[in-house]
Amino acid sequence: MANADNYLCDNVITIDFVSSCTYIGAFLGYIILSFFADNFGRKKTILISWTICVIGTIIVATSFNLYMAAVGFFFSGFGSDASIGLCLIFFGESTGTKKRQKYSIIVQIFFCLGALTTVLFFYIFAHWRVAWCFLVTAPALI
Repeated sequence: MANADNYLCDNVITIDFVSSCTYIGAFLGYIILSFFADNFGRKKTILISWTICVIGTIIVATSFNLYMAAVGFFFSGFGSDASIGLCLIFFGESTGTKKRQKYSIIVQIFFCLGALTTVLFFYIFAHWRVAWCFLVTAPALI
């Protein structure tokens, strides 16, 4: 990513930091949004986390330098990773005890299919921004 779209950077530490911004955001998102989910409700927190994710993906899709992409990756990780866990918890609490395991497995199967589709799209499209817009920004807006 560091050389795509003229994101030229010779500093290895900067490139590593930008690459880890998603994980830093996910770590902080899990901590902060879990607190909000327990105290203010899971449904509201899921909506807030997806909103943060959409803002982050739009920032990445429209970024014009490496630092703006890093901010977008941070917000994308902050919102999306926490909301995936919150959605599974909310889904498990909303279904009956007899069907909970079956429905949770179905959700995990579709999550794995989504991960496989992501790898396929990034393999097919040579430019990362096109794949990012199709796979992350468009579904987040929907």
